[in-house]
Amino acid sequence: MRRSSQILVAFIVLLLAVLAGVFAWVKGAYGPDERSQPAFVLTYICDDPACRATIDLTPQQEKEMGLDPWNGPGVCPTCLKKSLRRAERCVNCGELVPGPDPDKLIGAKCPNCGKEIFGPLGGRWPSEPHRPKHSPKE
Repeated sequence: MRRSSQILVAFIVLLLAVLAGVFAWVKGAYGPDERSQPAFVLTYICDDPACRATIDLTPQQEKEMGLDPWNGPGVCPTCLKKSLRRAERCVNCGELVPGPDPDKLIGAKCPNCGKEIFGPLGGRWPSEPHRPKHSPKE
């Protein structure tokens, strides 16, 4: 009996070692966890034409300042006006512009070039090459 219990313990230890190796391999395949990643940065821009300050904030700083892009503009720390909005990059001119109100995202115009900030939803730009759809094999 003693011999079989030693074999059982050795088998369990070997099984645990294999599982630890598989876990380490899977963890490496999916990349590092969020604690080892650099901080995600959100850019805010003042909507006031006289100020136009840009501020980079981490999500924690955004929370501490009480900013929520879905609840309208926040207070700009530079000019102290309630005109701080999440910044968006216009897909046409590439300019960093204040994001539109949440209920006006579709069709929002860039104040710099006058075109839609986000482009055609679900469409393609005319400058993009046309890629024919593949027909199912018969």
